[in-house]
Amino acid sequence: MSARPSSNSRTPPGEEGLREETSLVISDVTLLAGMDLEPVEHAEIGVSSGRIGRAGRADTVIDGRGLIAMPGLVNGHIHLNDAPLKDLGVGLPMDELIHPVSGLKRKGLESIGEEARLEAMSSAVVEMVRGGITTAVNFHEEGSGIIRKLLSSTELSKVLVNLCRPATYFDQAGIERNEPYAGEEMEKFASELRWFQGAGLSGTNEYSDSAMEQVSSAVAGLKAIHAAESGAAAMKSMRMTGQTEVERAIAHLSPDMLVHMTHAGREDIELASAEKVSVVFCPRSNAILGNGMPKVREVIDCGIPAGLGTDNLMFNAPDMFREMDYTSRMLRGSAGDPSKIGSLEVLRMATSSGAVAAGLGGRRGAIADGYDADIILLDAGGRLAGTHDIHSSIVHRATVADVAGTIRGGRFLHRTDRIRVMK
Repeated sequence: MSARPSSNSRTPPGEEGLREETSLVISDVTLLAGMDLEPVEHAEIGVSSGRIGRAGRADTVIDGRGLIAMPGLVNGHIHLNDAPLKDLGVGLPMDELIHPVSGLKRKGLESIGEEARLEAMSSAVVEMVRGGITTAVNFHEEGSGIIRKLLSSTELSKVLVNLCRPATYFDQAGIERNEPYAGEEMEKFASELRWFQGAGLSGTNEYSDSAMEQVSSAVAGLKAIHAAESGAAAMKSMRMTGQTEVERAIAHLSPDMLVHMTHAGREDIELASAEKVSVVFCPRSNAILGNGMPKVREVIDCGIPAGLGTDNLMFNAPDMFREMDYTSRMLRGSAGDPSKIGSLEVLRMATSSGAVAAGLGGRRGAIADGYDADIILLDAGGRLAGTHDIHSSIVHRATVADVAGTIRGGRFLHRTDRIRVMK
């Protein structure tokens, strides 16, 4: 089990846990193995060249007794740009808060200097890593400048999958006339794309059909878009175009991922399934914005890969343990049925299924041979001691304080004194 870390020797704040191991073994650990997170006692995990592999001789051996090894958490949807706007405007209608042109969010960001924004974004990345997140899909709403500075300022930012979008949004008249982007706009977008791993668009109500088609043609990586987030947005789409947001997105963007689906109808869900489009849910965000609870059960039952995201940092801590706990409890409670969703299903949305939803299936999201060694080590004592259902205990009891170590690509990004090195 070996990792080949970067030669970068800097240790910025939040990176004190980084180590230069060339090989690693975690011995005698309780393991949640494979895509189905099967519990295995007294397991040994080997890492070779940053991937899960056969255990052998190692430069570093971790004593796994009293620890639980599980896949790193996949935060399928965040807006890192919101980091300096915590709890701005809570209680206002969604459009007033986050509309990409007129929302309070945009005005708030314009009033904050780049240095303060960069510091807040960096702190949020540190928070995610310490909370066991090894992949976070970031919808970025502006140019690459601040993202490039973030990537160069902290190695922890490698957990980010950054998505961009064109700078121009369309009003109703432009959508009805089906206006395309000007050549200059698309040239600028194409130039920005080299700094990103794909595109993450606002809702279809901000784009013409031809504009979405232009974006689709330009992007070789992940294509994602918000869809059916609010009842108001769903009605606006029907009023303007006679189609649902999901219908328009799939027809003209050909997305890999739809985010929210809170107000998606049955036909929308079946269409996403037929077109093999994944879905990422953000239940805590939907709740604080007054948008209801997404149709998680219906999506999973249609065989759609489903993930979880924490969404806007304006309103939510980027904490996947909170997201899992809330999702499980609200689905069971609102249905009046404690069997509405299983704890394993929720945990998979934050790990193995979430990785598939983010286009990383077969590479991340599971502790299995050949997968990237993205692993978190949880303290099996305290809150998790005495469990009779390890999946339920992680979903409903674990917190970021239980994360003893975060490993990405075979390398510790975060470790506490609960990690005991035997060699």
